[in-house]
Formats: sequence, structure tokens, C-alpha cells
Amino acid sequence: MTSPIKIIKLNNVQYNSNRDPQVFRRVVNKPFRLQVFLGGTGNANVSLTTGDNTLSQQTVTLPGTFDCNVEFATAASHLGTVNVEVNGETYKDYVRFDVTDTPWHV
Repeated sequence: MTSPIKIIKLNNVQYNSNRDPQVFRRVVNKPFRLQVFLGGTGNANVSLTTGDNTLSQQTVTLPGTFDCNVEFATAASHLGTVNVEVNGETYKDYVRFDVTDTPWHV
């Protein structure tokens, strides 16, 4: 079966790990908006984790969208894992959340 993950958007922009990180960067305690657009039929259990922490978890009727806001209290590059379980199969994708102490100005 092909992955049900069709598009990932971070801060309302299609996520691409090769894009200039300024597009996705946030300061401490400012929320990121993550949207995961899913295809297929049935229901999917979707979660967003960083390390051992589950930041958000939802059941999504397919086709549908997993939508959440997350924020971080420390400046760092946090690696998030999007986990999608459909019909006993698990799919993963990764998103980097870049968090800075101060606003980034060019």
C-alpha cells in the first residue's frame, strides 16, 4: 500500500526540508501550525512525537487532515515524527522544528 501522507504543511507552507529554514523558523513559545493531508479510505490514527513525547494525537477519517499547533519552550532544532497508522500498517514522515531565542532578521 502507498503512504496515505500526501502533503505536509508547516506554518501554512508546503514542507520541504531543503527549503530555506527561515520560512519555517519560530521563536520560543510561538506556535507552529502543522497540517498533514491524508488520502485513502477508512480511519487513521495520527500522532506527532518528538523523542518520547507525544505532542498531538487524533483519529482522522480518510481522506482528511491532521491539524495541530505545537510550541517549544527551548531554542533548538526539534525533530518531529508524524506517525500514521491505517489498517494495521504504520507510515512515518519527519519534520524539523527550528526554534530560536530571538526573532531572525535578515
